[in-house]
Amino acid sequence: MLRHLLHHPFDRADGVRVHNHLARSLNQNANGGYSGWSARKVQTVITQTLTPYGFRMPGSSGRGGYAIGAALLSVPQLLEMWQLLELHANTLGFSSACQIRTSIQDSLKRVGVELEQRPVARTLHWPYRTLGSTEAVLEAAIERRQRVMITLRSRSGERSRPLQLWPLQLLLDRGCWLLLHEHDSIGQAEGLLACAPLASIHLIQSAARAGRNLSMHQAALERFSLLQQHCGSLHLGSDLAEQLAFSRTIAAGEQPAHSTLRFRCSPQVMAVVRQELERFLPCNLRLSRPLPGHSWGRTEPKQVVMTSDGDALHPYPVELDLPEWVLRDDPELRRWLFSLGAGIRIESPASLVEEQRRWLAAALSVYEPMAEISQKGELFKSDEGSCESGSSSQGAVRRKRVVKPPISKAWGPVLGATANIP
Repeated sequence: MLRHLLHHPFDRADGVRVHNHLARSLNQNANGGYSGWSARKVQTVITQTLTPYGFRMPGSSGRGGYAIGAALLSVPQLLEMWQLLELHANTLGFSSACQIRTSIQDSLKRVGVELEQRPVARTLHWPYRTLGSTEAVLEAAIERRQRVMITLRSRSGERSRPLQLWPLQLLLDRGCWLLLHEHDSIGQAEGLLACAPLASIHLIQSAARAGRNLSMHQAALERFSLLQQHCGSLHLGSDLAEQLAFSRTIAAGEQPAHSTLRFRCSPQVMAVVRQELERFLPCNLRLSRPLPGHSWGRTEPKQVVMTSDGDALHPYPVELDLPEWVLRDDPELRRWLFSLGAGIRIESPASLVEEQRRWLAAALSVYEPMAEISQKGELFKSDEGSCESGSSSQGAVRRKRVVKPPISKAWGPVLGATANIP
């Protein structure tokens, strides 16, 4: 039995019980040896002989047995697993993935598979920060469902008051590690869900006692999943009552209260926007069909409820139903919309339209001093004609420049005509 399994670790047949198949294989490969294998005998051998050392049923003998390794994956599957661990270890900075990757790499080398000669097929191209000691404490608190106390650093560098919260998950979003957590709300079973960058977290204390039960932890993760689907981002709001009312409405199978974002796109930008819209729920999205000659991929029929019009610059309307807090103060939504520049025109809500106007005005104000210098230069050039017309009586004319120093070369007296300035 040992010899057969070591030579044929993946000997199995679809639709046939393992014991029956092994008995048939052992009898066919007996080669003059023992050929009285049956399914019952295979079961007995597996139970007694192949039991790993130290694991015995009560009352059975602890002597004998073999501690053999179970070959769960084939070599191609182990290579695939090694590449996944390589991605997590080198690119995402997981220390546990480094240890498992090294173990699999050593095992593959022992059977003659050289991993150094294999090209890396997958990688990530955004910068990341390797998880450190603080993150290791947070990971342990997540696994034990323990409460921690932290402070958060704002963009201005100021620290918040100490916060008690339940860490739920570590998330990697656009190259930045975030901590998904639930605030510990006194007197309430559910707290505010939020995400905070790990770089802004200062860990003060981690509880040593046992954490809360698993059902509360799972309920918080399920509530986050529902909210994230409707938000299209990790901005979950800052008002607990508003967040709970929204999530409970979804859990009850009812349609939550949304606000509508409406904007129009140019044909070039619409092709880009169509890909970004995949992160929103299809039921909250309304589009128009592409005009002849334009295409941006497959669109669900239920999403096509608007029509393109004759707007030469922005013919394609888009409507998104989002929670009120997303339209009110989600920075990711603003980065996305404002980065599209003149390729879109926001139509509603009016508060977001006015905010984009202020944002554009603030950006243009940076260039106002340069615009004034350019305007003065144009006025200076307009005076050159009058200077040139009076140059015949001066005997020499020098061209005036705005940026470069004046040219010192004299053009010489030109009598009865204007100076010939190249």
